[in-house]
Amino acid sequence: MIFKLLFSFSVFLFPLISLSQSSVFKIEWTNLHEGSWNNQTYKAPTINGIPLDITAPNYYFSQKIKSAGSVTLENVAYIQATIDEINFLAQFDINIPTSLKYDLKIAQAAQENFISFSCFPFMNQDGVIQKLVSFSFKYAPQNQQLAYEKDFVSNSVLKEGSGFWYKIAVPKDGVYKIDKAFLTSIGIEVSTLNPNHLHIFGNGEGMLPEENWINRTDDLAQNAITIVGGADGVFNDQDYVLFY
Repeated sequence: MIFKLLFSFSVFLFPLISLSQSSVFKIEWTNLHEGSWNNQTYKAPTINGIPLDITAPNYYFSQKIKSAGSVTLENVAYIQATIDEINFLAQFDINIPTSLKYDLKIAQAAQENFISFSCFPFMNQDGVIQKLVSFSFKYAPQNQQLAYEKDFVSNSVLKEGSGFWYKIAVPKDGVYKIDKAFLTSIGIEVSTLNPNHLHIFGNGEGMLPEENWINRTDDLAQNAITIVGGADGVFNDQDYVLFY
């Protein structure tokens, strides 16, 4: 398990359904959340069911499926972001990619298969800030799998200049806690560390599949975390990070 300087997101679990025909999933944007942080007032865009994260409004979706196979993203739809949403992104200097930044894979947990999809739901298209409102998946079960060319990532998250990396071993599945004392013990200068800038990466997918065609992560996968006490941007004695 490796972590570096993460925007957290929440997990949704849905009942088992068949995706033999594309189902359209809609993102329910809700009213702006008004608040204050670090002596700044803000109006943050929010998504129904996603905990507020003023550093980045990420979206996460998990769907149980019958078997392993392959999955691709389709029918991605956007609408133009509102002035308030654009102002919020600019206020916190949040980088807006020029294409949809997402991770999509089939993962396994407790001997069950899930489609796992996460994304940053804003995109700068030719100077116009847009937000994701719906999408669908094309899912091919294992017994219907067709040969395809593997799409490898062009740059690893470990590339030079990506930040400071520390490797952490975890003995078994479970929820783990990272606090100030632990970070200090491994040589990190905590006094200058903003807890909202932590990232945790790790691939918990188990053994490689026997079949070469089965989709799998070919780089480190970003994991979800919960930051407790990081709203002030300082890693205090009582602050900590939780991850599974």
